[in-house]
Amino acid sequence: MVEKVADGFSRYYDTAVLMEKLSSNELLLGEGNDIRRVLDGIDICIKKQEIWGISGKSLFEIKLLLEIMANIKPYDGGKCVLLERGMMKRKRIMLPHVFYAGSHTMVYNNMNVLEFLMFISAKKDGNVVVRQKRIFDLLLSAGLQNISLSPIYSLTKEYKSIIILLAGYFTPSELIIINYPDYNYSDEQIEALRHIAELIRDSGRTLVLSTTDCRIIERVCSHTAFLINGKIVYSGTVEDFRKNYDKTILYIWDSDPKELLSVLSQKLPQYTYDFDEGKIIISCETSCENDIKLIYKTAAGAGFAPDKIHVNEKTVENACKELLSRYDI
Repeated sequence: MVEKVADGFSRYYDTAVLMEKLSSNELLLGEGNDIRRVLDGIDICIKKQEIWGISGKSLFEIKLLLEIMANIKPYDGGKCVLLERGMMKRKRIMLPHVFYAGSHTMVYNNMNVLEFLMFISAKKDGNVVVRQKRIFDLLLSAGLQNISLSPIYSLTKEYKSIIILLAGYFTPSELIIINYPDYNYSDEQIEALRHIAELIRDSGRTLVLSTTDCRIIERVCSHTAFLINGKIVYSGTVEDFRKNYDKTILYIWDSDPKELLSVLSQKLPQYTYDFDEGKIIISCETSCENDIKLIYKTAAGAGFAPDKIHVNEKTVENACKELLSRYDI
């Protein structure tokens, strides 16, 4: 929300990040020797207490956007406002109200996890023993008890990045930016990310993650933005992203899938059909409640009794595939 005040300035009361028509300094040489900016015309508004996953096809574009957002890299044009503070285009300084992590080497390898988190939180008031118990309880609730006493040097870069996210939680920073778009997290590690992200949100702060993992966007984030060719082609809630871009209705497994596919495509041409690893994938641009009944009735009427039918629950992965297909990627 932007409210104009008498002195002519704007106050962004509930906004953590606002970018308007932002362009990067970095350039790319494209087809036909055309030169374009890596990021061009970026518009995004991130509200306080939201959890964003910034994704896209290019790791370089994703990382650069978060580096500009954290004031690590300067930008060429447009506007960037962080937590009600406008950022100068060329000035690169570490901002006290922003916690940024772009490398897993920020942790101290000569400590174990519990020691490191005790060290990070040393300025907090209260009894040391009580604080240690709270940190261990936090690790336990996040499913990280197995690494709580592990030497940090022995951990994978994914686990180190999770510990850095916990360190960000223990700081007073209002905006936490985690920039590891190429890391491969296990399901257990994603669950730990989700738990810590909720703690950050519940403490009144904002989290922005870079990722190319659809599972992280689906299970950790409340909002997402998708970059293609230096522009944001989607920005909004994860729920709306799934509903608006995942066009898959259901999956069908049958003993003779190719014959069933031929029958359905002839009798119900309004749907789009794909065949993948023995299953028929049925999609539609404008689906309705009667689609599933109609498809099943048509299959049964033609003498087919499918082995299994799975109704699609609308996923981020399918939505990403659909979005990329619209740009011929």
